[in-house]
Formats: sequence, structure tokens, C-alpha cells
Amino acid sequence: MIIATAGHVDHGKTSLVRALTGVDTDRLAEEKVRGLSIDLGFAYWPLEGGPTIGFVDVPGHERFLGNMLAGVAGLDAALLVVAADDGLMPQTHQHLAVLNLMGVENGLVALTKCDLVTDVHIDDVTRTIKKSLSATTLAGAKIVPVSTVTGLGIEELRTEIAALCLTLRPRSSKGNFRMTIDRAFQVHGAGLVVTGTVAAGTVVTGDHLRFTPGGQEVRVRTVHAQNAISGEGTVGQRLGLNITGAKLNVGEAGRGNWLVSHPLHAPTKCFDTEVCLLGIETNTLKAWTNVHLHIGTAQIIARLGLIDGNELEPGSKGFAQLIPHHPVSALYGDRFVLRNASADRIIGGGRVIDPFATTRGRRQRERTMRLAALDHPVTGKALRALLKVSLRGVDLSAFALARNLVAQDAEQIFRAVSMHRATTKYEDTAYAPDRWKSMIQTVLRTLEMASGAGPTEPGLNLAGLRRMTGQGLSRGTISALIDELLADGRVTFDGQHVRLPGQVRSLSSENAVMTKRVIDALKQNSSSSPAMGPLADQLAIDRAQLSAILRLMEGEGTVVSVAANRYFLTETMHAFAKATVAADISSGGTIQIAEFRSITGLSRNQAIEMLEYFDRIGFTRRVGSARVVLKTVSEAFPRLP
Repeated sequence: MIIATAGHVDHGKTSLVRALTGVDTDRLAEEKVRGLSIDLGFAYWPLEGGPTIGFVDVPGHERFLGNMLAGVAGLDAALLVVAADDGLMPQTHQHLAVLNLMGVENGLVALTKCDLVTDVHIDDVTRTIKKSLSATTLAGAKIVPVSTVTGLGIEELRTEIAALCLTLRPRSSKGNFRMTIDRAFQVHGAGLVVTGTVAAGTVVTGDHLRFTPGGQEVRVRTVHAQNAISGEGTVGQRLGLNITGAKLNVGEAGRGNWLVSHPLHAPTKCFDTEVCLLGIETNTLKAWTNVHLHIGTAQIIARLGLIDGNELEPGSKGFAQLIPHHPVSALYGDRFVLRNASADRIIGGGRVIDPFATTRGRRQRERTMRLAALDHPVTGKALRALLKVSLRGVDLSAFALARNLVAQDAEQIFRAVSMHRATTKYEDTAYAPDRWKSMIQTVLRTLEMASGAGPTEPGLNLAGLRRMTGQGLSRGTISALIDELLADGRVTFDGQHVRLPGQVRSLSSENAVMTKRVIDALKQNSSSSPAMGPLADQLAIDRAQLSAILRLMEGEGTVVSVAANRYFLTETMHAFAKATVAADISSGGTIQIAEFRSITGLSRNQAIEMLEYFDRIGFTRRVGSARVVLKTVSEAFPRLP
């Protein structure tokens, strides 16, 4: 269990932790001289026959509120400290607001300095504390009077903390590893050590992790869990990780970063949230207010845009979008705190709902419906609700990442939800069954309208079909829809164009002659196919007529459209593809543009067009300035001779 102190300056938080654990958490020389906590302090208390409890001692002075906020990420419980002689003070209320915004539901109250006041005064302060807690997540927390001078209540407080630890339900260790970082320092003879609280998953010695948002890859050399050497660390523990990696330094590895498994390195610069404005605020929160965002252990200036209104009233909640000045790591459910632009007070906070949002369509009704659907703690129910309101489908990869689902757990959830999936190498999009049926009908209506264009119309290619449906469907979705229609016999597909059954194409004698002329012209220029305009001039025909002939030829599989205004003979494409495979093998797995130009005789611009076409169909993939071949010729061009 991780438990953090909270409370006003000079109310005895550090003294209390020392009385409980024997550890002085003021580690800085300046703290010892001034008798004032400036930064986070840490102590551990191993329960006899039980787990080790980790304490995070936070500074209570308002000048160090930023440090306090970095210490409350990933807590299991809180120890609110109130001095009996002072009672509730300004920073007590601020810290209590922070704990409430962070959703800390487990905790105790230590009423310190009870040796300085009467029993009657203790009773009065206790009643005041209970009243203040009643509207927070710590309502009903037990209040224990203590004195670090006389020892009053210390053993009782120890007993209550131990009981609280044993009653907490252990957090699930499922998910990819994710740890906030609050310190980084060099250890002579060992190297860089980072410390923090594990928010999800498990890490073991030898694991390869990444800093995020920076992206630096590291390897874990040793693991200290709850202040003891261990082979692994897991959620709900404080860890010290000795790590190694290229060009590591303390400045880039410290507070504000996360250390995560590779899949979780996905920094975001725009995320949608539910925001709460504190009731003590005197002004409304207006759209595009600059705020100080505290998330994880990071503090970043951000712009806050409201989604379902123009302003937020004090004490109310609403959907909002946060756009930090620098990328941050954020996943569904992450809590955050907001301070005003001058960072002199806390104004509110909230929870992340969609960590990978876009600014486009922020004020559309569908955005609010999507956020309401997403904001469900049960992942399967959130996905079902989201499918119902997502006309453009749900990106399952992004959904799984936002919820920190490992592949096996994600697939188990997906199989339990009724949906249609459009899965390709580049996307995995899901649609609700009703939405899928609607898209099927849209495709059929679009093909029916296109069939009236004339007897020589070859149907629609996939790009044209996507465009004419007018619904912004992806290539993967269109392909999945066509596959289902093909299986049912409701459309035909020749590899280039989709048509309704029975829709035939006819070729006039004039067009047949023109087709022969086009083939001859392309054969003569096999290594330098002219664009549409020059080819029309060469053949002395109207460009619109040539475009219609080429579409017919493409439907027959005679030519291939490499770019919007350039076609190559299919047999030429086949030769280029075979030569590309041969060059890829001979050059050790990659092919450069210059080499491709050499084997094809194409100009630089045409070579780029051809390689980009190969990339689009998945035959090759660009890696830097080179290409790698991903498929055989027969796999990439199944309809080529």
C-alpha cells in the first residue's frame, strides 16, 4: 500500500511519519536547516507478517504545492494531518480538495499536537473535521488524536493504518507496465536510478522499457520494491529501478516522465476529459482558458476547451478538451489537477476519458455522445455503448491502448461484443451490427446509381466507391464490406472495379480500335508512360474519351492506375514488380530509388509514383529513403498474368 500525508505546513506531517516508521523523510540539507519540507520524502514500514507500507511525505507550504501534487499520483490511501491547536487551515482545505479530485477514497485523519490542547478543544476540532470531510471522498474517515511528543495515539494510529492496508482490495496487475517517475539520480558504481509509483502492470529484471513522452529505450538492471531488493515490481508498489541505456542523463529521466512498456509509449497532445470546477471558485471557467495541468508527476501549461458548453459554473462538471503545450502520457481514467494560469491556487481537476482525441469535430453532438459512452469503468460495456454512437466505427487498437489492454485480454473482450470488424495490416475498425447493415445498403445504392452512367461504365473502383458513399469510410472498411457482398453474391469484383451482378460492359467498335491504339502507345513507352494529357495529345483524341477508355481497360485488367493521371500496362507492372523483388534480394533486403530507376528506366518522378503505389498496395514499405519488399509478386498482384 502507498499512503501519502496531506495537510497544512507545520502541522507535523514529517514528525508523524518519523514516529510511525523511524525514518526522517526530510532528506535535503535545506529542509533540515529550515525545519520545513520542500520536496517529497519517502519512508517504509514493513508490517509484521504482512506487506510493506510505503509513505510519501508531501510538503505543506503553498509555495511547494507543485511538489505535493507530484506525490499524490497512484495513491492507495491518504493520511490527512491536522494540528489540534490550529485546526483546519488554508493548505488543509487545498490538500483535501486535491485528494477529492484524485479520487482517493481510503484514508485516516491524524489529529496532531493534542498535548497542547484540552479534550474539549479536541472534540470541537474533531466535529469540524468530520463536517469538512462529509462532502469529500474521505467522508467517514476515522480521526485519531496523536502527539509525537508524548506518544499519545501513535500505536492506535499504527493499528488503524495496518487494518486499512489489510482491508484494501489488491489492485489488478493486468496491463502493460506503467510507472510515474518522481526522482532520478546517479549512484556511484551503479548508474542511473529512477523511483516512482507503479500505476499498472509488472516489471522484472531485464525488461526493456521506454521513457515517455521522450521515447528513450532502457533496460532494467535491478529492481527495488518497497525499499527491498526484488526480482520484480508490481502495481501499488513504490519502486527504485536501476536502468541502463544509451545517452541517459538525470535531466531527461526525472520527474514528469513515465517509464512504460513499449506499447504504452504513445504521447498525446490532445485529450478529452471530464472536468470539475471547484465550488469555492468565484468565476466561471471559460473556454480556452490557460491552466497549469498536473498529471502523473508532470506539470505542464495547457489550454482547456469546453465541449458541451461555453463556460463551466463553479461546483459543476462538464466534458472538456485539454491541449498541453508539450506531449504527455495519458490513458483512460488518469486523474489530474488544474491550477489557474498564475499557478497560485487549485481551480479543479478531473479524469481522462479519451486520451487520443482530435480537435476536429470537438463541438459536434457525436463527440459528447462518444464521451458519455466511453466513460464507463467496465471495458466491455464502454465498447458496446461506443459502437452504438460511432458512425465512423471504433478504432479497436486505440481503444485497447487507451484502456491499457494487453493483446490477449483485448481479444477476449472483443469476442464477447457483437460487432463487425474491418481488419487489415494498417487498421482494426469495428462497427455496430445495425451500422454495418446500413453501410451495406449504402454501398449497394451507390453501385446502383453508378450503373446508370452508361453501358460502357465499368462499375466503381474502390477509391471511387469510398468517395461516392460520402461517409468517409476507410479502405479497410470498404474492402470488408465488399468481401461480405461477394460472399453473398450481391456484387462482382474483377480486382479493379465493383459491379452489381448482371451489369455488363460493352465496347463499341470505335472504342475497340481506340483501345488497341492506347495499348500500342503504352508499349512504345513502357519505361516512361506519359500522363493523361500528353497521351491524349499523342493519340489525337479528347481527354475525356481517353479517360473513359482507360477506365474500361483498368476494369478488364489491361492497365493499372498508378497515379491520378498515369496508367501503366499490367504486363509492364508485372515486370517492374519481378525486377523489384530481384533487386531487393541482391541488395540485401532494401532497394533505393536510384536502383529502382536503373532497373525500370523510369524518370525520378515516375519512379516515386510507382514506389508510392507499391507502398499503398502493401507490396513494399518505405524505410527511410529505401524500400523493403513485403510480399511476393503473386501475393501483391494476384490478378497479374
